[in-house]
Amino acid sequence: MRRFAIVAMLATGCPPPQAPAVEPAPPPVVVAVDATPAPVVPAVLAVRAGSGVLELVRVDATGDARVLLELERASALPRVADLAVDAATGRYAMLVEADAVRGDDTDTPRDVMSLVLGTIDGEVISIGPADRGCVMHRCFESAVTIAPGGGSIITTLLRSGSSDLARYDVGAAPKPLRLTAKGVGKPALSPDHARLAYARGDALFVVDVGSAAKTKPIATAKDVVALALGDGHLVYRTGSGAIVVVDVETEVARTLTRLAADPRPALRVAGGAIFTTDGVDVVRVPIDGGDARVLATGALIDVSADGAWVLVDDDALVVVDATDGHAAARLDVKAAFGEVRARLAP
Repeated sequence: MRRFAIVAMLATGCPPPQAPAVEPAPPPVVVAVDATPAPVVPAVLAVRAGSGVLELVRVDATGDARVLLELERASALPRVADLAVDAATGRYAMLVEADAVRGDDTDTPRDVMSLVLGTIDGEVISIGPADRGCVMHRCFESAVTIAPGGGSIITTLLRSGSSDLARYDVGAAPKPLRLTAKGVGKPALSPDHARLAYARGDALFVVDVGSAAKTKPIATAKDVVALALGDGHLVYRTGSGAIVVVDVETEVARTLTRLAADPRPALRVAGGAIFTTDGVDVVRVPIDGGDARVLATGALIDVSADGAWVLVDDDALVVVDATDGHAAARLDVKAAFGEVRARLAP
């Protein structure tokens, strides 16, 4: 009987063996990765004391310094009045009292500032006299800004009680072009160099650069000690510490906050915010309103064009992240005979 059953099974066919059931593999776990690169900490272009000379150096965020120029002066120590750097091109401009730069004579008349144009890569574009009509003891070419793209610069010629502005095209032998018909007080340029804010008495004006057209003031205020011009906003600070924003188009003024009294505060506008000092602190104030936030302790030296970085002097040069106030780099740059002349640089 058993044999018959086996034969019958063979005749009818056996079902094929069944493979064991396999559980499907779980889907892979997708981990979100932040692809945003870390922000690049800017370098610093600074003037430091050398051995009997001044050195213009580029110092990166790690502290490595490259000497770009040496400044010499026969009758006294060289002195740098101001520096400016264009972040996009790396071009810089420097106003300096010096007889020689890199050993080359500046050919500058006595009591006239020298103008040095170059790049942070070490190229020298021009070395020579600045405005020959601005002779010290009657006029002092004291400040310089560089236009976006590095194609031109504007300097401030300080006279007793007022200032004039001059523009130079960047090139081998730049010549000054006066931009103001008569002296202005506390001049401040817009980021694109297209507009100028200034004070005349208690009146505050905003005009197109180089325009001779008469205009009416957009605001009047007493005790104004500093001006800054942003994109569409004039900001001023009073000696008693009030920060006021004026909309250039509507001429509506708003008092944002009140800080410590200061007769000569630093004041900058960049990236939708105001950067200034409150006593010993460097603070950021949103231009649309909000509380002043302390970024660092020390002197405000420079602010990047996008408002992302702040350069502070607290016995060293500190590059501060403006988003959270942390010190991204601390650079030991010896002051140039007691004066700090430095700017953020690419």
